[in-house]
Amino acid sequence: MSRRRWHATGCARAAAAPALALAIALPGVAQAMPAAEATPATATPWATRATGGLLMVLVASQLDASVADTAQRHRGGDLARAVRAGGDALPFAAFAWAGWQGWLAAPGTPDAGTGREAVAASLWAATLAQGTKLAVARARPSSGLGPGHFDRAPRADSSFPSMHSAVTWAVLSRYAEANDAPSLYAAALLTNASRVLGRKHWVSDTVAGSLLGYALANSADRLPLRPGWAAHAPSLQWWLTPRSAGLLMSF
Repeated sequence: MSRRRWHATGCARAAAAPALALAIALPGVAQAMPAAEATPATATPWATRATGGLLMVLVASQLDASVADTAQRHRGGDLARAVRAGGDALPFAAFAWAGWQGWLAAPGTPDAGTGREAVAASLWAATLAQGTKLAVARARPSSGLGPGHFDRAPRADSSFPSMHSAVTWAVLSRYAEANDAPSLYAAALLTNASRVLGRKHWVSDTVAGSLLGYALANSADRLPLRPGWAAHAPSLQWWLTPRSAGLLMSF
């Protein structure tokens, strides 16, 4: 198989992966919806959006090599280092904030529900992203193998999709939707930029992760197996002694 044909096959395989992940998630969403809502009118928009997402990843894959080269040339600047530090930390900070707001800061309020849904969406995003990584096994930009190299070992360290992007978009998209705050989508792009600048991911990896997180965030209230703790506040106990400290939360 020629190098060009291998690259085309690899790009098509990578582009199909988010569609596979969405295909896993969305049927469960449809099953969780009330029977009266499970009509063709509700199914068609999801199919249209999945197709649109697939096309977005395909288009982004055409920019993988050129953007990676640009990132390599500019990654050492002060601004690039700041973007990398902030963007890499954002998914952890967003997840922690959602958990804090969901269980500790505002129990029993709409904000608490949003926080818990954001946590659920991000956990689903991380799980599906990792499963897709194992299936795709795409080489990272830092490997020097190029965007069309697949079956990379270890498979768990696959580049596609970006889990950082998936988790960030899952949390921030949920808050953006709940609070009518579209600026949070721009904030989520910081993680996409950081992963590309750090040569951890190709552009198409971050696009796929973003789409996965966004789709799950907008289905957070209908996700199958969503946490039962979303319906009530937990009990919280803490203790502090000269030799130990502890926090116990029961759901």
